[in-house]
Amino acid sequence: MLRALAFLLVFASSNAVAGLCGESGRGNQTVLAWSGDKEIGVWEVTDDAVHRLKLPEREVGVRVTPAPKEHYERLRHAGEWIPEIVKVEVLASESEELLVQGWGGANSLQNFEIEALGEGGLRLLLVKPVCVRVSQHK
Repeated sequence: MLRALAFLLVFASSNAVAGLCGESGRGNQTVLAWSGDKEIGVWEVTDDAVHRLKLPEREVGVRVTPAPKEHYERLRHAGEWIPEIVKVEVLASESEELLVQGWGGANSLQNFEIEALGEGGLRLLLVKPVCVRVSQHK
């Protein structure tokens, strides 16, 4: 996991930074995945696509989607500003049956340790940069 964090820090300080924000300035959601201490995947989230991962004991699908408006409305009491929320679903690869789901920040560490995932479970580091227009900071 430390290797992936180091990768992100180096990547964020390089000329590749523009790729993290895209043309619109909206940060792109990226996911880094581990089972136990083994890195098993890195990908950029696209729409509501299911990304396949091979865990030591089985294959699963992971889908990361933005929280719907209704989810934010339930959190209205939390204040005017809250972190961006995403929904994370872990699916059985063969049937796409939902194994577990969770809600978390677009920049967060999600840990899933249920029997269906086997020993080592599944850890997901969700990263979505907050982008600013360089010309506004001269």
